[in-house]
Amino acid sequence: DFQDQKVSSGNLNFLSASLVSGGITLKSMKDKKVNAKLGIGLNVITKYRQINASIMSLYTANNGEFVEADLNNFSSSVGGKGMNGVGLDINYSIDFKKSEKMTFSFKVADLNANYLFHQYATHLDTTVTFSGYKYQFGNKETSLPEFIDTSYTTFIDRGVKSKKGLSLPSKISVSCVYSVSENSKLVLDFTVIDFGNFGMGGSLALDQNLSKNLKLVSALGYGNFTGLTWREAIELSTANGFNYYLNFMGLQSAFAPLQTHNYSLGIGVAKHF
Repeated sequence: DFQDQKVSSGNLNFLSASLVSGGITLKSMKDKKVNAKLGIGLNVITKYRQINASIMSLYTANNGEFVEADLNNFSSSVGGKGMNGVGLDINYSIDFKKSEKMTFSFKVADLNANYLFHQYATHLDTTVTFSGYKYQFGNKETSLPEFIDTSYTTFIDRGVKSKKGLSLPSKISVSCVYSVSENSKLVLDFTVIDFGNFGMGGSLALDQNLSKNLKLVSALGYGNFTGLTWREAIELSTANGFNYYLNFMGLQSAFAPLQTHNYSLGIGVAKHF
């Protein structure tokens, strides 16, 4: 019951996106102690939805007589069907081998810049009071103006601006790899997502070579946004130089949804020349 209640959110930063990415990885440095790689790829954005606000709040009056919305630096944009944009994706990693058993790594992943085709964002910075308000937050099929009383259409239209660029979250991580045996190693990792805007966290993973061509990675971690995390990854290498990857992320949400309810499957293919 939200009668005579105010619900608010500060520093809202919501982003959902789907894309296809492919590229090449080059060895930029390699000696006995240092190994560095640079990856350059192309992104094709197929879906996206972004909502940002410094402060966003809703007050519902008794008996639902009216709703007061406070939108401070609010913006909302939704991609259409098909190709929404293209962009570049850069990955860089450098490994320092301290000893035969221990290696330290620094990685920057998914540093990107994307150009959008014929996309628009609605910008609002005001407080409005009205009735007949119905909006499902995060609904991927509809946009904000479609749910608002028509008397506000002109007001909203004035805030619609062309949106040309989109930056998706990047990751910066540092890790320590310790070889337990010839076929297994422990990986201690700390990651910051989008410079902390989408959280940070750490994990401990067991990396095992089950056979000459099959590798399994099992990881448990904790993040300030995600809570407990569980990931399983499989890598299969073939004699013709291809590597196939399966990455099951967010498994804790599938089996024990405590703080997050999202899980996903990543699939990848790499060719070594």
